[in-house]
Amino acid sequence: MQFVGIPVLFFALELPFIVPSKIPELGQVISPGAGGGLGTLAYQYAKALGFRVLALLSGKEKRRHCEKLGVDFFVDYKTSKDLAGDINRLTDGGPHAVVVVSSAERPIYQALEYVRARGTIVLVGLPPGARIQADLFSVIFRMITIKGSYVGTKEDTENALEFFLRNKMVMQCQIMDLE
Repeated sequence: MQFVGIPVLFFALELPFIVPSKIPELGQVISPGAGGGLGTLAYQYAKALGFRVLALLSGKEKRRHCEKLGVDFFVDYKTSKDLAGDINRLTDGGPHAVVVVSSAERPIYQALEYVRARGTIVLVGLPPGARIQADLFSVIFRMITIKGSYVGTKEDTENALEFFLRNKMVMQCQIMDLE
């Protein structure tokens, strides 16, 4: 069984590029920093494609929200004493893919610790002024793929939205006055 972590519309646009070549069937996905609307959509998208999803967030409210979405595993990064160890235990050796939507640098470095050998890390979040520093021996020896994703094509967007509607995904929204 494989695992992957995810964020939403960006994920919906990126996942088709990752899935066929990098994530074995019914793999695992994890998405640090995907606690809002983007994450909600990403988790549903991954579940609809048959992936086992691990949410990496913090707090009881986020846990309840993820449980409602059918997320397979939840790790609270604030209370975990061994984040990489906890994730590796739950995913039987680490997720096959990690989609980092966080706008902080730390989740990028953490992903390098827990992604499985031959796994893929997709960077979507844009931490201001961030630079990646990695143990190249570990990245090369474990054959980790690191890639960035900004946006897809118009056709990718249309396909993602059609998939969203066909699979009856739910997006929470709040209507507010502009006063």
